[in-house]
Amino acid sequence: MNRDVLVGILLVAVSASLLTGMLIHERRRGVRFEVEFDDGGNLKSGDCVYMQGVDVGEVVDMDLLLSRKVRVHVRLTDRFSALVPADSTFLIVNDKFIFGKKALLVVAPPSSRTPICEGQVVKGTEGYQDLILQKGTQKVRAVWKKLRGWVASPDPSEPDPDNHGGPEKP
Repeated sequence: MNRDVLVGILLVAVSASLLTGMLIHERRRGVRFEVEFDDGGNLKSGDCVYMQGVDVGEVVDMDLLLSRKVRVHVRLTDRFSALVPADSTFLIVNDKFIFGKKALLVVAPPSSRTPICEGQVVKGTEGYQDLILQKGTQKVRAVWKKLRGWVASPDPSEPDPDNHGGPEKP
């Protein structure tokens, strides 16, 4: 073989090795935390973590705890780690890009500013039904609170609805 060909092959091998090392190093960076679920929902290592349709991390590992809960180890990519709030809701969903594959969905509250921390353990929500039920319950409580406030403190300028606009009963 020609000496130039050997040098070229050597340069390609060294470049590939350096690139692989950089990619491995990049994958290890970022914030790592854990999400605890009652059921792992067929998540696997390497499954994606999405927030607002953007891939922000990956599932690194999973453990079955003595309490029969599943702890999912998650790594967020460095550039997105500050954008995921600590009080986010985590859902196991079907991956929107690959049929049959699962993903972890981050639903961030609109007003939260505290980012998730390294090593933090958060509670996951089992699915959309639980999230919808949770949000529905919050809305019902807000409406009930408004109704209670309205009923408890009637406006004295309005006529009594039971009296049909007549004079007040003693």
